[in-house]
Amino acid sequence: MEWLRDVFSGIKIGSLDNLLHDALATLILGLLVLVVRRIAGRAISGSKLPLEMRRRLDSQARAVAVLVFLALGVVIWAAELRTVALSLVAFAAAVVLALKEVIMCLSGAFVRGVSRHFKLGDRIEVGAVRGDVIDIGMLTTTIQEIGPGATIHQHTGRAVVLPNSIWLASPVANFSHLDEYCFHVVTIPCEQAADLAAIEAAILSAAAEVCSEYLEEARSYLERMERRRSIDAPSADPRVWLRISSPKDVELLLRFPAPIRLVGKTEQKILRRFLAIAPPLNGQRSAPAAAAQG
Repeated sequence: MEWLRDVFSGIKIGSLDNLLHDALATLILGLLVLVVRRIAGRAISGSKLPLEMRRRLDSQARAVAVLVFLALGVVIWAAELRTVALSLVAFAAAVVLALKEVIMCLSGAFVRGVSRHFKLGDRIEVGAVRGDVIDIGMLTTTIQEIGPGATIHQHTGRAVVLPNSIWLASPVANFSHLDEYCFHVVTIPCEQAADLAAIEAAILSAAAEVCSEYLEEARSYLERMERRRSIDAPSADPRVWLRISSPKDVELLLRFPAPIRLVGKTEQKILRRFLAIAPPLNGQRSAPAAAAQG
């Protein structure tokens, strides 16, 4: 039986040596991945690529570095993992209980990557948060907030960090679905006694004047998207709908196309032009008109 003891003693010594060897190999691997990640980050930041492209490449480089480290780490520790295979069930249950939120965040990142809800640079809205996606990690997503409120399109100066677990349960509105252009709606309230036809004409005139510089380009782009994605793209021309908000009041809803990054500025230009040419919204005549008829 002494040969059996020699075998087991040899296994223990070999196992200890393997642990030290694997630990050293993992340390070296981590250092190499870190160095390569730093070199890649400096190369990306020092390039002359657009800011959005640099952010996307930096985020992808970080994700690749993490995945490479994890994959090679599993290869290094494969023998030890096989040794403890019988205890994996209990270990997995403990890990799930202890790292529930982390697992949900990783699952949310996987769901987002597979479903392609949004990508870096898109303008999205989830819950009460609306803004531009500036960073996508394995556990969190960072959004540069737009607001305040749902009708303002200015950056608030705040960056909101969301756990990726939110993509498992919360609906996501992507305003960049058409990549370059989007449709925006502006609500203009007025009284039913007002000259609705003149007000509608003033709204369409203001929208046509402001949107004229890119309207043809928007039409061509929507036609390309209709063919490429097999969607029924709406007309790019500004349109107005009426909605009765109360027995005495009416809302005119203006829908117009605009470049995604210029929605707020385009809205302000249209409103300022409309106010300069619009008739009264309360049904009362303006002072010059009343004097002329008097």
